[in-house]
Amino acid sequence: MQIQINSAYQPLWLPKTRYILLTGGRASSKSFSMALWACDALSRHPGWRILYTRYTMTAAEISIIPEFQDKISLLGIDGDVEVTRTNIRHKITGTDILFSGIKTSSGNQTARLKSIPKLNVFIVDEAEEFVDEAAFDTIDESIRREDAPNIVLIAMNPQTTDHWVYRRWFEGHTKYRDIDGHQVSISTHPQLTHIHTTWHVSKAHLSQDYLDKIIHLRDTQPAKYAHRFLGQWLERSEGAVYQNWIEGAFDESLPSAYGLDFGFFPDPLALVEVA
Repeated sequence: MQIQINSAYQPLWLPKTRYILLTGGRASSKSFSMALWACDALSRHPGWRILYTRYTMTAAEISIIPEFQDKISLLGIDGDVEVTRTNIRHKITGTDILFSGIKTSSGNQTARLKSIPKLNVFIVDEAEEFVDEAAFDTIDESIRREDAPNIVLIAMNPQTTDHWVYRRWFEGHTKYRDIDGHQVSISTHPQLTHIHTTWHVSKAHLSQDYLDKIIHLRDTQPAKYAHRFLGQWLERSEGAVYQNWIEGAFDESLPSAYGLDFGFFPDPLALVEVA
């Protein structure tokens, strides 16, 4: 079945780099396009093994796999696939999609996932929640097939610029695109294909009440609109208690007190000095 793909997502079907990053605000078709691409690969690319992950995932058969089954139906290949609680397999090509969380109730799954044989595609969905860069690297380094293209596909709503995705692929490799009067970061890193979309590409599929909500936020709270619906990176987290701080030298002549916040991995230990 022929399905019309938004031109912004065409690079998914013609990958030129190992790393592909999908960013955008809410309702920007990232997850839809990524799932459609993965399901299309089931019949298009014999012998591929695709690992689909989220940092936390419970009951993929309830929360994730039904979404993929919808895409399989759109493609008209329902009769060619086998679906279980943890994977989808094409009966003719042998290509399969494996679903797993990184952090589960039974512990961190990184060691198990990196040992899955013959993986050539690693998908990280909702990467804004994927805070463990070391876990990403461990699985990434296991994607090394010689007989198939190796692809690492990352999808996320941009958060703050201290996220490892920003540090790795944006710092020193950024241009800006004007969207609705806001400057949105686009990566120019040579090892990355960056696809950035907004709600505009999905406008025809959004309900009028949802469109009204977007427009209201655009007109009344432009900064929140830019982050939530245009995918603009934040310098500081939304809801931070202190917004107007600057970096500078501390006045050592003042009396001070200390506070300690114990962080459990992957969160850091935080020590604060207050004068």
